[in-house]
Amino acid sequence: MVERMKVIEELVHRVIGPDGDAYNPAEHLISLSDLEGEVGVGVGGDLMNAEADGLHIEDLNRPLVVEPVEGEVEDAAEGPAQAQCGSQAGGKLCPGGLCCSRFGFCGSTDPWCGDGCQSNCKPGPSPTPPTTPSPTPPTTPGTGGDISSLISQATFNDMLKHRGDSNCRGSFYTYDSFLAAARSFNGFGNTGDANTRKREIAAFFGQTSHETTGGWPTAPDGPNAWGYCFIEERGNPGDYCRASAEWPCAPGKKYYGRGPIQISWNYNYGQAGRAIGVDLINNPDLVASDPVISFKTALWFWMTPQSPKPSCHDVITGRWTPSDADRQAGRVPGYGVITNIINGGIECGKGPNPQVQDRIGYYQRYCGLLGVSTGDNLDCFNQRSFAP
Repeated sequence: MVERMKVIEELVHRVIGPDGDAYNPAEHLISLSDLEGEVGVGVGGDLMNAEADGLHIEDLNRPLVVEPVEGEVEDAAEGPAQAQCGSQAGGKLCPGGLCCSRFGFCGSTDPWCGDGCQSNCKPGPSPTPPTTPSPTPPTTPGTGGDISSLISQATFNDMLKHRGDSNCRGSFYTYDSFLAAARSFNGFGNTGDANTRKREIAAFFGQTSHETTGGWPTAPDGPNAWGYCFIEERGNPGDYCRASAEWPCAPGKKYYGRGPIQISWNYNYGQAGRAIGVDLINNPDLVASDPVISFKTALWFWMTPQSPKPSCHDVITGRWTPSDADRQAGRVPGYGVITNIINGGIECGKGPNPQVQDRIGYYQRYCGLLGVSTGDNLDCFNQRSFAP
C-alpha cells in the first residue's frame, strides 16, 4: 500500500491535462474506483491490473486526477504543479539523471522516459525473449586493423560532443578504448572499400548512440549530438536473469543493460565474456567499469550473428543476402535491418515512431561527419521482427 500511495502522491502533483497544463486536484477529482479494469503502468514501470492491484493509470496524457488521500498528500489543493524541466522550465535538466517528460516533469518510468521525453531519455525496454536463444558459435576476437585513419580523435569528439557534460557520464567512453576494442575484432571497420568502412563506423555509433542517448528534441546542437551520455540502464532495472544450464546467473548479480549496446540478459553476458576472454557472468559490472571491455561487448554483439538474425556487420557491409522469408517480412539490406536486429520486437513493424527516427538521425549525422552516404532502407517501419 505504501508503494501505491507513492504513485498517488506523484500523480497528484504531476497530472497533466490535454493541453499540457497541470490540473488542480481540488477541482478535478476522479475516484480510483472509476479506474477499475483498466491497464496502466505500475510502480517500477510494470503493467498492472486494477482488479488485482486496486490502482490503474492508463497513461499520464489524459485528463486524470487521482483523489487525494487525507494524511498522505497534505498539499494536494495548493494549486497547479509547476514544471520542473525541459522547454516548460527554460531547458532545465532533471537531477540525478531522471527523465524529463513531454510536459516538463521528472521521473524514471516509461510515462516520463518514453514517447515525447525531452531529456535524459532511456532507451525502450528490450523484449523478453520467449525462449533462451540457441548457442551461437563464438566470435573469436583477433588482430583487427588500425581504423584511426577512418575516424580521428577530433571526429570522435565531434560525434559525441556532449558525452563529457556534467549531466552525462560518457567521458567513460574514450577514443583510445574504442580503438583498442576495435583492434580485437577482425573485419570491423576493415571490410570493403573506404566508404563501406566509414559507413560501418557511422552505423555502429548511430545505433549505440541511441542506446545511450541523453538528447531531447530541443537539446543544444540538436538531439543527435548527445550520444554516449550514459553507461548503465537507468531507472530501477531488474536482474535480467533467465534460466540457463550453460549460463546460470551468479548469486546477487544483475544482467541489465550496460555499455554502448546496453547488453542485457545473462546468456548474452556469458557468450560475450567467452568471446572476449572475461568472466562476465560473475563480473557483469566490468562492462560499466572498464571502457575497453564495454566497447568489446558492443562489438561482439555487432559482429556475431544469432540465428535467424544476421550480424549487424554483415548487413552494413553488404555481405548479407535476405532469404525469401526475409523479403516477405520486408527485411531488405540497409540500416533499418540493424535496428530490427537490435530491438525489432519493440520498434519495428509499427509504422513511424520516434525511437527508430532517433536511430536514423544519429546515423545520418555521423555519415555526414565521416563524408559518406547513408545508403537506402534506413527504417524498419514496415518490417516484421525477426522474433517468431
